Amino acid sequence: MKNNLQTKDTVLLGLFISLKIILARVAQITLFNNFLRISFGFIVSGLTAYLYGPWITCAMGAAADILGFFLFPQTSPFFPGYTLTAALGGFTYGYFMHYKKMKGKISLPHIVMANAFVNLILHGLLNTYWLSLTNGKAFMALLPLRLAKNFAIIPIECAILYFTLKYLTIHLNAFRTKEV
Repeated sequence: MKNNLQTKDTVLLGLFISLKIILARVAQITLFNNFLRISFGFIVSGLTAYLYGPWITCAMGAAADILGFFLFPQTSPFFPGYTLTAALGGFTYGYFMHYKKMKGKISLPHIVMANAFVNLILHGLLNTYWLSLTNGKAFMALLPLRLAKNFAIIPIECAILYFTLKYLTIHLNAFRTKEV
């Protein structure tokens, strides 16, 4: 596998990691005693996925989760399952939304598939399982509310991601291809 990351790509990825930490940990809405969280970190995952593909987005998701925990610790201890979910979420976004797969155009069906998989399978099922393990709550008791929230948020996240990608990818692609 050939990897052509340049210094400006590394800098951009560092900025993306810090932005993801801020949007996921600081600018989040927490409901029901920390059982439901709505954050905006998916925007950064989508941008990274479009520009860099699944593997780099996977690493970015894991790095942002680990660094975010140590910078802004929550009420529960560190659990690697959440980091695994963050990495798998990054990989999923990258798999469906990399610009090569979308042939250079922003594709709403690709965004919907990625977002539905991340929200329903990873956040709805896997994170609910991790939450039941770490908090001692019954998985089936948590599942309906968490699946309903994740199902309801899909169209909102897809619209935000679609319009953000439409606007920002023009500028980010120009930045990436510009010689310094």
